[in-house]
Amino acid sequence: VKEKGFNIYDYYIDDGFSGLNFNRPAFKRMIKDIEAGFVNLVITKDLSRLGRDYIMTGYYNEIFFPSHDVRYISINDNVDTLYDNNDIAPFKNILNDMYAKDLSRKVKSAKRQRALNGLFISAQTPYGYIKDPTNKNHLIVDEDVRHVIELIFNMCVNGKGAPTIAKVLEEKGILNPAAYKTLKGSTRFAKLQGTNHYKWKAVTVRKILTDMVYCGHMENGKYKVD
Repeated sequence: VKEKGFNIYDYYIDDGFSGLNFNRPAFKRMIKDIEAGFVNLVITKDLSRLGRDYIMTGYYNEIFFPSHDVRYISINDNVDTLYDNNDIAPFKNILNDMYAKDLSRKVKSAKRQRALNGLFISAQTPYGYIKDPTNKNHLIVDEDVRHVIELIFNMCVNGKGAPTIAKVLEEKGILNPAAYKTLKGSTRFAKLQGTNHYKWKAVTVRKILTDMVYCGHMENGKYKVD
Protein backbone atom coordinates (compact mmCIF):
# COMPACT_ATOMS: atom_id res chain seq x y z
CA VAL A 1 0.00 0.00 0.00
CA LYS A 2 2.83 2.38 0.84
CA GLU A 3 4.65 1.51 -2.39
CA LYS A 4 1.54 2.15 -4.51
CA GLY A 5 0.45 5.25 -2.61
CA PHE A 6 -3.03 3.90 -1.81
CA ASN A 7 -5.09 5.63 0.86
CA ILE A 8 -6.29 3.29 3.62
CA TYR A 9 -9.91 3.88 4.52
CA ASP A 10 -10.12 1.07 7.09
CA TYR A 11 -8.94 -2.39 8.14
CA TYR A 12 -11.47 -5.24 8.24
CA ILE A 13 -10.32 -8.03 10.55
CA ASP A 14 -12.39 -11.12 11.36
CA ASP A 15 -10.09 -13.23 13.53
CA GLY A 16 -11.82 -16.31 14.89
CA PHE A 17 -14.45 -16.55 12.14
CA SER A 18 -14.51 -19.24 9.46
CA GLY A 19 -13.90 -18.20 5.88
CA LEU A 20 -16.92 -20.33 4.94
CA ASN A 21 -19.08 -17.81 6.77
CA PHE A 22 -19.83 -14.55 4.98
CA ASN A 23 -21.77 -13.16 7.95
CA ARG A 24 -18.51 -12.12 9.57
CA PRO A 25 -18.95 -8.76 11.36
CA ALA A 26 -16.01 -6.93 9.78
CA PHE A 27 -16.76 -8.37 6.33
CA LYS A 28 -20.35 -7.13 6.54
CA ARG A 29 -19.07 -3.72 7.63
CA MET A 30 -16.75 -3.66 4.61
CA ILE A 31 -19.64 -4.47 2.27
CA LYS A 32 -21.68 -1.60 3.74
CA ASP A 33 -18.73 0.78 3.27
CA ILE A 34 -18.41 -0.34 -0.36
CA GLU A 35 -22.13 0.18 -0.95
CA ALA A 36 -21.83 3.63 0.63
CA GLY A 37 -19.06 4.52 -1.81
CA PHE A 38 -16.27 4.78 0.76
CA VAL A 39 -14.16 1.92 -0.62
CA ASN A 40 -13.02 1.30 -4.20
CA LEU A 41 -10.17 -1.15 -3.54
CA VAL A 42 -10.02 -4.32 -1.45
CA ILE A 43 -6.70 -6.04 -0.70
CA THR A 44 -6.27 -9.41 1.02
CA LYS A 45 -3.25 -11.57 1.70
CA ASP A 46 -4.76 -14.33 -0.46
CA LEU A 47 -8.13 -15.41 -1.85
CA SER A 48 -8.92 -17.56 1.18
CA ARG A 49 -8.88 -14.43 3.37
CA LEU A 50 -11.77 -13.06 1.35
CA GLY A 51 -13.67 -16.32 1.75
CA ARG A 52 -13.48 -20.09 1.35
CA ASP A 53 -16.94 -20.70 -0.10
CA TYR A 54 -16.10 -20.70 -3.82
CA ILE A 55 -19.62 -19.75 -4.94
CA MET A 56 -19.87 -16.69 -2.69
CA THR A 57 -16.22 -15.74 -3.24
CA GLY A 58 -16.82 -15.93 -6.98
CA TYR A 59 -19.92 -13.79 -6.60
CA TYR A 60 -17.99 -11.00 -4.87
CA ASN A 61 -15.08 -11.23 -7.34
CA GLU A 62 -17.13 -11.54 -10.52
CA ILE A 63 -20.30 -9.59 -9.75
CA PHE A 64 -20.36 -7.50 -6.57
CA PHE A 65 -16.95 -5.81 -6.82
CA PRO A 66 -17.23 -4.96 -10.54
CA SER A 67 -20.78 -3.61 -10.13
CA HIS A 68 -19.50 -1.25 -7.42
CA ASP A 69 -16.34 -0.28 -9.32
CA VAL A 70 -14.14 -1.97 -6.72
CA ARG A 71 -10.70 -3.24 -7.64
CA TYR A 72 -9.69 -6.43 -5.83
CA ILE A 73 -6.11 -7.56 -5.18
CA SER A 74 -5.02 -10.90 -3.68
CA ILE A 75 -1.30 -10.52 -3.07
CA ASN A 76 -0.11 -14.12 -2.71
CA ASP A 77 -2.34 -15.38 -5.52
CA ASN A 78 -1.20 -12.61 -7.89
CA VAL A 79 -4.81 -11.65 -8.60
CA ASP A 80 -5.61 -8.07 -9.56
CA THR A 81 -8.96 -7.36 -11.18
CA LEU A 82 -7.57 -4.23 -12.80
CA TYR A 83 -5.82 -6.56 -15.26
CA ASP A 84 -7.16 -9.43 -17.32
CA ASN A 85 -4.92 -12.15 -15.89
CA ASN A 86 -7.15 -13.77 -13.27
CA ASP A 87 -8.27 -17.00 -14.95
CA ILE A 88 -6.71 -19.06 -12.14
CA ALA A 89 -8.80 -17.37 -9.41
CA PRO A 90 -11.96 -19.54 -9.75
CA PHE A 91 -9.91 -22.73 -9.47
CA LYS A 92 -8.11 -21.46 -6.38
CA ASN A 93 -11.47 -20.57 -4.85
CA ILE A 94 -12.66 -24.14 -5.40
CA LEU A 95 -9.47 -25.53 -3.81
CA ASN A 96 -9.88 -23.20 -0.81
CA ASP A 97 -13.48 -24.40 -0.40
CA MET A 98 -12.43 -28.06 -0.62
CA TYR A 99 -9.61 -27.52 1.87
CA ALA A 100 -11.93 -25.87 4.42
CA LYS A 101 -14.54 -28.64 4.14
CA ASP A 102 -11.90 -31.38 4.36
CA LEU A 103 -10.42 -29.73 7.45
CA SER A 104 -13.89 -29.47 8.99
CA ARG A 105 -14.52 -33.18 8.42
CA LYS A 106 -11.18 -34.07 10.02
CA VAL A 107 -11.86 -31.88 13.07
CA LYS A 108 -15.34 -33.41 13.52
CA SER A 109 -13.91 -36.91 13.14
CA ALA A 110 -11.23 -36.23 15.76
CA LYS A 111 -13.82 -34.81 18.16
CA ARG A 112 -16.09 -37.81 17.65
CA GLN A 113 -13.24 -40.18 18.40
CA ARG A 114 -12.39 -38.30 21.61
CA ALA A 115 -16.07 -38.46 22.57
CA LEU A 116 -16.17 -42.22 21.94
CA ASN A 117 -13.12 -42.54 24.19
CA GLY A 118 -15.05 -40.92 27.01
CA LEU A 119 -13.11 -37.65 26.99
CA PHE A 120 -14.63 -34.25 27.72
CA ILE A 121 -14.79 -32.25 24.46
CA SER A 122 -16.99 -29.25 25.21
CA ALA A 123 -15.76 -25.69 25.67
CA GLN A 124 -17.88 -25.02 28.76
CA THR A 125 -17.61 -27.24 31.82
CA PRO A 126 -20.74 -28.28 33.73
CA TYR A 127 -21.40 -26.35 36.94
CA GLY A 128 -19.52 -28.11 39.71
CA TYR A 129 -16.62 -29.21 37.53
CA ILE A 130 -13.45 -27.65 36.15
CA LYS A 131 -10.99 -28.83 33.54
CA ASP A 132 -8.00 -30.74 34.83
CA PRO A 133 -5.02 -28.35 34.53
CA THR A 134 -2.91 -31.23 33.22
CA ASN A 135 -5.53 -32.58 30.78
CA LYS A 136 -8.22 -30.35 29.27
CA ASN A 137 -10.23 -33.43 28.22
CA HIS A 138 -10.61 -34.56 31.83
CA LEU A 139 -12.99 -33.07 34.39
CA ILE A 140 -12.29 -32.73 38.09
CA VAL A 141 -14.61 -31.60 40.87
CA ASP A 142 -14.74 -27.88 41.58
CA GLU A 143 -14.24 -27.94 45.32
CA ASP A 144 -15.54 -24.36 45.68
CA VAL A 145 -19.07 -25.43 44.79
CA ARG A 146 -18.99 -29.14 45.67
CA HIS A 147 -21.21 -28.39 48.67
CA VAL A 148 -23.82 -26.74 46.41
CA ILE A 149 -24.14 -29.82 44.19
CA GLU A 150 -24.35 -32.06 47.25
CA LEU A 151 -27.01 -29.79 48.77
CA ILE A 152 -29.10 -29.92 45.58
CA PHE A 153 -29.03 -33.71 45.39
CA ASN A 154 -29.63 -34.16 49.13
CA MET A 155 -32.73 -31.96 48.97
CA CYS A 156 -33.95 -33.92 45.95
CA VAL A 157 -33.46 -37.24 47.78
CA ASN A 158 -35.46 -35.81 50.69
CA GLY A 159 -38.40 -35.10 48.41
CA LYS A 160 -37.88 -31.45 47.52
CA GLY A 161 -38.86 -30.40 43.99
CA ALA A 162 -36.82 -28.19 41.66
CA PRO A 163 -38.80 -24.97 42.43
CA THR A 164 -38.32 -25.46 46.18
CA ILE A 165 -34.62 -26.24 45.78
CA ALA A 166 -34.15 -23.12 43.65
CA LYS A 167 -35.86 -21.01 46.32
CA VAL A 168 -33.65 -22.45 49.09
CA LEU A 169 -30.47 -21.78 47.11
CA GLU A 170 -31.57 -18.18 46.54
CA GLU A 171 -32.40 -17.70 50.22
CA LYS A 172 -28.97 -19.02 51.18
CA GLY A 173 -27.35 -16.39 48.94
CA ILE A 174 -25.63 -18.90 46.65
CA LEU A 175 -24.49 -17.52 43.30
CA ASN A 176 -26.30 -19.11 40.36
CA PRO A 177 -24.12 -20.97 37.80
CA ALA A 178 -23.95 -18.05 35.33
CA ALA A 179 -22.91 -15.57 38.02
CA TYR A 180 -20.41 -18.01 39.49
CA LYS A 181 -18.74 -18.66 36.13
CA THR A 182 -18.60 -14.92 35.44
CA LEU A 183 -16.89 -14.47 38.81
CA LYS A 184 -14.37 -17.10 37.74
CA GLY A 185 -13.51 -15.15 34.59
CA SER A 186 -15.94 -16.48 31.98
CA THR A 187 -17.14 -13.82 29.51
CA ARG A 188 -19.95 -15.97 28.13
CA PHE A 189 -22.47 -14.64 30.62
CA ALA A 190 -21.32 -11.00 30.70
CA LYS A 191 -24.66 -9.89 29.21
CA LEU A 192 -26.35 -11.03 32.43
CA GLN A 193 -24.59 -8.37 34.48
CA GLY A 194 -27.07 -6.33 36.46
CA THR A 195 -29.45 -9.26 36.99
CA ASN A 196 -30.02 -10.98 40.33
CA HIS A 197 -26.91 -13.14 40.70
CA TYR A 198 -28.55 -15.20 43.42
CA LYS A 199 -31.73 -15.99 41.48
CA TRP A 200 -31.94 -19.70 40.74
CA LYS A 201 -34.41 -21.07 38.22
CA ALA A 202 -36.18 -24.40 38.61
CA VAL A 203 -35.10 -25.35 35.08
CA THR A 204 -31.43 -24.88 36.09
CA VAL A 205 -31.86 -27.14 39.12
CA ARG A 206 -33.71 -29.72 37.04
CA LYS A 207 -30.92 -29.72 34.45
CA ILE A 208 -28.35 -30.44 37.16
CA LEU A 209 -30.45 -33.25 38.64
CA THR A 210 -30.88 -34.96 35.26
CA ASP A 211 -27.35 -34.52 33.91
CA MET A 212 -25.47 -37.83 33.77
CA VAL A 213 -22.17 -36.07 34.43
CA TYR A 214 -23.02 -35.90 38.15
CA CYS A 215 -23.14 -39.69 38.16
CA GLY A 216 -19.60 -39.80 36.82
CA HIS A 217 -20.68 -40.57 33.25
CA MET A 218 -19.56 -38.62 30.19
CA GLU A 219 -22.39 -37.87 27.74
CA ASN A 220 -21.09 -36.21 24.59
CA GLY A 221 -22.77 -35.14 21.36
CA LYS A 222 -26.08 -34.04 22.92
CA TYR A 223 -26.15 -31.06 20.55
CA LYS A 224 -24.83 -31.01 17.00
CA VAL A 225 -24.29 -28.16 14.56
CA ASP A 226 -23.88 -29.09 10.91
